[in-house]
Amino acid sequence: MTLRRSTRVWLLVAGVSCLAILIDGSTNRLGGFGTLFTLVFTTAATVLVWRAAMAAFRVVVRRLALRLAFSYFLIGVLPIPLLAALFATFGYLLCHQLIATRLRAEVSTLAELTRASRAAAPSVRIGTDGRVAASDVAWLAAGDDASWATALAEPHPIIAEDRVWIGVRGETNDGARVWLIPIQDRKGPWLQHVADRTGYAVAVAIGTGERTTGGYQIRVSKKGTPARDPDAVLGFVEPQPSVAGPRSLWSREWLAGVYVDRAVAVIGPTAEERPIVAFLARTSPAVLVQQVFAQGIPEVSRIVRVVLVAVAAALLFVYLVALGIAFGLVVGIVRNVNRLTRATQAVSRGDFAVRVHSKSRDQIGDLARSFDDMADNIQKLLQQTALKEKLEAELAVARAVQESFLPESAGNWNGFQAVAHFEPVADLGGDYYDILPLSDSRTSVLIGDVSGHGLPTGLLAAAARATLESLLDLGVAPSDAFRRLGARARRSRESQRRLYTTAALFTYDAKGRMGTLTNAGHPAPYRISDRKVDRIALPSLPIGLLPERETGYPSKSCPFAPGDRLVLFTDGLVEAANSNEEPWGYERFEALLAREGMRPAQELIASVLAAVAAHVGATPLEDDRTIVILSFDAA
Repeated sequence: MTLRRSTRVWLLVAGVSCLAILIDGSTNRLGGFGTLFTLVFTTAATVLVWRAAMAAFRVVVRRLALRLAFSYFLIGVLPIPLLAALFATFGYLLCHQLIATRLRAEVSTLAELTRASRAAAPSVRIGTDGRVAASDVAWLAAGDDASWATALAEPHPIIAEDRVWIGVRGETNDGARVWLIPIQDRKGPWLQHVADRTGYAVAVAIGTGERTTGGYQIRVSKKGTPARDPDAVLGFVEPQPSVAGPRSLWSREWLAGVYVDRAVAVIGPTAEERPIVAFLARTSPAVLVQQVFAQGIPEVSRIVRVVLVAVAAALLFVYLVALGIAFGLVVGIVRNVNRLTRATQAVSRGDFAVRVHSKSRDQIGDLARSFDDMADNIQKLLQQTALKEKLEAELAVARAVQESFLPESAGNWNGFQAVAHFEPVADLGGDYYDILPLSDSRTSVLIGDVSGHGLPTGLLAAAARATLESLLDLGVAPSDAFRRLGARARRSRESQRRLYTTAALFTYDAKGRMGTLTNAGHPAPYRISDRKVDRIALPSLPIGLLPERETGYPSKSCPFAPGDRLVLFTDGLVEAANSNEEPWGYERFEALLAREGMRPAQELIASVLAAVAAHVGATPLEDDRTIVILSFDAA
């Protein structure tokens, strides 16, 4: 394997710095430079280790077998320690909560028993006015406010003179009374009772709690007191009888639980600001498991533990079997993929005779057989691709020829100026227009639309345009020219295709300023005169649509004053639809012509196209669009 130049440089730097460190270690002559060489060596070693890891990763992912093995490691092996860490964290938090809940339950039970049995615990009698009537503790005197006692229907902690008491309220013959249990007093029986009942080492402490960015922080050590020895600071009380001497990890007390509560009252001075009360406990996994699986009959708990162990062993066995099956699948996949790799390399060199001949009945075998079929069809595909490229080139030439036959989009003619826009939706469009000067000084403007689009439509459009141009040059009347075009279309039309064409022919006599429109099923053009928009409607059938019902093509003559305009267009303009299939429509077109009809013709066409584009949005075109605007000159 060839090393990169930068890697060789880093190796040299690491070697030189390592040699300098060794020399300094034996002679101690480099002084401060020794630290510098150590830093350089550490940096170089870090870079080299990173590059070695990346190189190893590239080697792994390059080979399919190693890549699959690495993938199965990531999917099948790596989740095991992750799940173990998850279950360990979850288990510890669950143990913490179980310990805390049990501790709180025993403290509450102790307070309830004290209230029920009227045990020998200090108490305070509360008067009807909510003040202390009589008290057994020095920190409460008769007449003190005791409104906090209403919150002691259930046991809650009270902080008095920097010590924790558990208060519980009850009703007696002489009125309301609050029993006060000095739970923090290690010399009394109360805390020892809780420890013996729970089997935990327990302690009660006053602390503070505050929100932090990581959650909620509780501090139970007094200010200025080091927290290195929790027993000295918190004063844990061990359950009786306690086990002495060294113990294993299973029987050692390292599981902890904390139940935190706010005091209902803080009486007298305290060392903490905004104090809280923390009930702490610690125990061993052995004690906790014994409590969780406790049963009156030991055999029942033993059965539960055996079932859990058996399920865990069964899952491990299934996992190992699945891992072995996966390894076998990887080997089979790699073997077939290697054969496919060699075959594809042969095809890339031009050897189309190579075959895989796989007998596998899995997807890899299907892929190999598909490869064999692909090798048979590659040459045919290349031939078809060459033919398609040739056809596309011919279509491009045909489109260029079609556009070259159209008159220039802006030009001056006898008595008017013409501006046009032609936009086909396919390579060859079905729309066409032409401007034909006639022999008697008149000028004809032809616009048409053949149904459909594409190559057949483009050919028919070219034929229709050429036919009409020839007939008009011979002096044939427009209606007769349309009729002859229909007759020719009926003779040559295929029986399976229903192609037809619409056309409108406008003939203008500049001397008499008179224009004659002949229509064959084409959208009626608009005449703009004195800012008034009129539609020249001549209902008729398209050429070739229903030949048996064709009765003629109507004509209409109209005078045109200087400054008048005639707007001819195809239906692709007004039928352009948006995503809701709503066409742009004649109403919007007429409103735009009434509003902007006297603008320069090129700007008017741009406004029309912009309005249509705003209406359709991202919806693609479905039909060709052509618009021709004639602006008539002064006499």
